[in-house]
Parts: sequence; structure tokens; C-alpha cells
Amino acid sequence: MKKALIILDVQRGFVSDKDQNQLQIIENLIGIFKKNRWPVIAFQHVDSHPQSPIQKGTHGAEIVDFVKENSDLIIEKKYPIAYKETKLQKILQHHEVEEIYIVGFNMEFCVLFTAIASADRGYKVTVVEDGCGTVNDNQTYEMEGLDIVDFVGSVLDWSEVIKDVYYEELEF
Repeated sequence: MKKALIILDVQRGFVSDKDQNQLQIIENLIGIFKKNRWPVIAFQHVDSHPQSPIQKGTHGAEIVDFVKENSDLIIEKKYPIAYKETKLQKILQHHEVEEIYIVGFNMEFCVLFTAIASADRGYKVTVVEDGCGTVNDNQTYEMEGLDIVDFVGSVLDWSEVIKDVYYEELEF
């Protein structure tokens, strides 16, 4: 079964020192996918809002170097769903992809929406939870003790449509 790695919005404005584990996992996955000659597709979210940490044309909007240098394709997007107004579907069809692995930022937006949209299009979808992050926290949603990444990963997994795993659980 042909696989593809989708890397969402690993941009300087989202990544912080606390995300080093996620970045290492993403880098490891890129290596696995490149070794197997499976497509590595990165996305760069472009935002025109002046308060955005990823405002188009700023340092924060830049994709981190190792993702930029090792992706087969980088696609700009302006919506949380990576398929909306992009050529992702055509690219996946061209490469005869059947199974998608998703990592990146923000778990509760772009990762969640793209995972659901991928499953809806008939792909087998795996979200690598510890390869995902968010710039938000429990205070953002006024839910004390909320681990956003873990919560969204659990919801996806409970759906029995999208698989949510940790990196060490992956089997290729």
C-alpha cells in the first residue's frame, strides 16, 4: 500500500523550544518516507492577519529548514483543510497513495480537519500524535488540565475511522 507523509504548518511562528520532541519525530518520519520513496508533502499556512505568528512574508511564516529541505513538495494553503483550494487530491492520486500519515501543527485545527477530510476521501489515515503540537493551551479553551493534543488524538482514535498512534507504535 503506497503511503504519503503530510506535514502541516511546521513553521517558525508555531514552533517553540517545547516542540523539540515533535520536530525530532517529524525528522525521523521524513527519513523513513524518503528511504521508502513515499511522497513527503509539506504545507505552509499563509495568513494575512497582522497579529498572526505566521503572517505571510514574515520570519514566523517560514517552514523550518529540515522540512523545507527534505519535502518533495511544499504547498501553500489558507484553510485548515489541506485539500481546500490546493492540488493535494490530484497529487495523491498521481502517486497512487492509499494511506496517509499526518504530523504538524495545530492539532485541533489543521491536523484534525485534514485527517477527517482525508478519511472522507477514502484514504487510510494515521495521525502520529507525538509528531503533532499546538500553540494553544488549556487556558485558550478555558478547560483546566486539558491536554489538547492528547484529547484530539483520543477523539480521532475513538472514531474508529482515523488511527491515532505514538511514533514508537508505528509499523512500516
